[in-house]
Amino acid sequence: MKRLLLQDEGVIFVNPSPGYDALSAIYPYVIAHPNGDILAFYRLGQGMYSTDGTIGVSRLSPGENKWVAEGSIHFPKDSSTSYSYVLAVPSVHGDGSIVLTITRFAVTPDCNPRFNEQTGGLKGGDEQVVSISRDVGKTWS
Repeated sequence: MKRLLLQDEGVIFVNPSPGYDALSAIYPYVIAHPNGDILAFYRLGQGMYSTDGTIGVSRLSPGENKWVAEGSIHFPKDSSTSYSYVLAVPSVHGDGSIVLTITRFAVTPDCNPRFNEQTGGLKGGDEQVVSISRDVGKTWS
């Protein structure tokens, strides 16, 4: 039976300018890549339901003892629509490629609040997209 081993512990993301920017990282997912890198994917934004959500990535390379925040992933634009990214669930495949299953919503004048004020339920309109990196998370399709 395989066992999970603790490879590192510590802070994955720190707001670089907390006195000026309200920036938080939530919904982290961490993967170990076959090349030895450990990557963490998370939502960056002002708040849980803000319309400025992006997907951030931090990396811990072999032999290093500090996570390096690499910033937000820039996905190719598939339309003129602006999106707020909510969540990215990564998986590593046998060929080393990383697949992200991403949840996002279109930023429109009526997209907030995200919940129905009478029922408390999510309004909907989220969509799932897939993006692939074949270079250990440096570029994305």
